[in-house]
Amino acid sequence: MCFCSNGSSTPPRLPLLSKVLTAANRQSSDAELVMAALSYRGYWTSSGRPSQHGIEKDAQAFVQWAETNFPSCDIVLWGQSIGAGIAAHACATSLGRDESPKIVALILETPFVSIRRMLAALYPERWVPYKYLWPFLRNWWDTEQALALIAAQARRPEILLLAAAQDEVVPATEVEDIESICKRQGLLYTRFDVPRALHNEASSRASGVQALANFLHKHSGYSSVIS
Repeated sequence: MCFCSNGSSTPPRLPLLSKVLTAANRQSSDAELVMAALSYRGYWTSSGRPSQHGIEKDAQAFVQWAETNFPSCDIVLWGQSIGAGIAAHACATSLGRDESPKIVALILETPFVSIRRMLAALYPERWVPYKYLWPFLRNWWDTEQALALIAAQARRPEILLLAAAQDEVVPATEVEDIESICKRQGLLYTRFDVPRALHNEASSRASGVQALANFLHKHSGYSSVIS
């Protein structure tokens, strides 16, 4: 199940997602991999206006849709950039339900720790006021908080941290700190840095596609829904 970034929408991502799905299915000939992508409210043809609360509800409905339509399948959540925070929150919330879905893996592509952290990273100068205005943020996606909630569950998904080696948007310290959080929380994870990739290229370059395909193949012992 795929959660895109705030500057993207489903149609531009479809060729990229198709390439990854094709590569994963090529390795997983004994299992059927199905990919579904969410268009948040206010994106593409979805009605409404985007907000953190609304997108959280959309993400939960999306996971429940996958459970209903693919009841025998394992589920992999995949989020890119700010979508990584959305995917992590959806994973934590879903695993916390009494009848939680079979989420076996979580892909965090070019992730960052939180919106507050990114605000400071993008505007580090002391004389620029934006980083001091974080209490007024309308969105506060916090991956560290979500990972702590995931770590508190009895059944934890394996995590893939997919970083862009030449990321011009998210500082390298963000994925390093998320890796440290995973270690501290005792979460099973793998990290792969895509050489020469910019922020939006991690899953389109050949090595990134292969890393994703290998990870998905690892979790395709049963039919899987990649969302």
